[in-house]
This record gives sequence, C-alpha cells and structure tokens, in this order.
Amino acid sequence: MSRIIGAPVEPHWVSLRAGDTKTPEYRAMNPKGQVPVLQFADGAALTEIPAIALALHEMTPGSTLFPAGGIERLRAFEQLAWCHFTMPAIFFPAFAGARMAGGDEAAGAALRAAAPKRILAAMRIAEGLIGDGTSLVQGTPGDAVRAADVFLWTLVRFCGFLKVDVSEYAGVVRVSDKVARHPGTVRALDEEKAEDARRAALQAPSA
Repeated sequence: MSRIIGAPVEPHWVSLRAGDTKTPEYRAMNPKGQVPVLQFADGAALTEIPAIALALHEMTPGSTLFPAGGIERLRAFEQLAWCHFTMPAIFFPAFAGARMAGGDEAAGAALRAAAPKRILAAMRIAEGLIGDGTSLVQGTPGDAVRAADVFLWTLVRFCGFLKVDVSEYAGVVRVSDKVARHPGTVRALDEEKAEDARRAALQAPSA
C-alpha cells in the first residue's frame, strides 16, 4: 500500500521463513510476532493492517486508500476489515491446516480440503460488493485504489498459489488486475524479487 500512494516510509523486508519475526528486536516492536509493523520515528510501533493502512493514508497527501470522510470512509474501512478477517479465517487453513489444528494432521487435512470451497464463497461475496465497479468500495472513482482493493489483490494471489480458479468472478478479476497494473505495485514486487535474490545470494555456498 505504501508504494501505491507514495507514503513517506522506508520498507524493511521481513522473511517469515528466515525467522525474522522471532528475533528479540522484532518482538520488541510487535510481541505478536506478525507482519506488518509500522514503526514511527520516535520508536512507537503500530500493528494490524487496517490500523497501518489508515495511518499511511493520513500521513500521505493525496492518498486514495480511503475516501475523505462520512459513511464512504467507514464503508472503505468496513471492506478492509472484512478482507483482513477473511485471510486468517479462510485462507490460513489452506496453508497451515495442521498447525491451526494443534498438530493434528488428519484435522489439518480436513481444514485444507474445505478451504477451496470457503475461499470461493468469500470471492462470491467480494463479487457482489464490487458489482459493475472497479473497487470493493462502492463509489470509488476511476482507477483509484482503496486499501481493501490492495488486500483483495493479495487474496487473489493466494488463490493462484492454491490453484483456486476465480476467473468466473469478473469483478474480482477486474479489481485485482487494476491493483496489479499500478506502478506502485509493480515497484513493490520488483523490490521484493530483488530482496529475495539478495538473500538467496547470501545463503548460496561460496565457490
């Protein structure tokens, strides 16, 4: 989101696989050990995506992450909160079923098996919210990108990893494509690839 709106922040890449969120330094910022975290110049830290998105919006002139005010702004936060809830409730079991089932492999397999159907049900909800528009937030003008749209794009990417086909949901695809084409998204993905390559080079055995 920060790259899309040009927020005055400097990203710091965190690898879950490498255990970056388990270090004492990271846990001092976020005892939950989760990503992302927004750290301010005075050392204060903010966690949870809806709160971080709102902070980025308020610190960035011209941001489109949320409407200016009124019920439209509340609706935009509502849809972002729904996306934020949908990730752990519906998508996480597909990736970490056994862990969510306390190590029970059979229960984990059942959670994973049920995930695609639940994911498609969530995408149907998103499709209804989008309608003929280009955003999860009704009334969003043109190519403006709301915070909820960015999160929906993330969920659609997860659908790709899980081989869950969402192509029948034209509105979902339309919003996801809008976010994917945004120069800020392209830049963020390029930076992510560069960081992955840097880490891989550091871990590669020397000749």
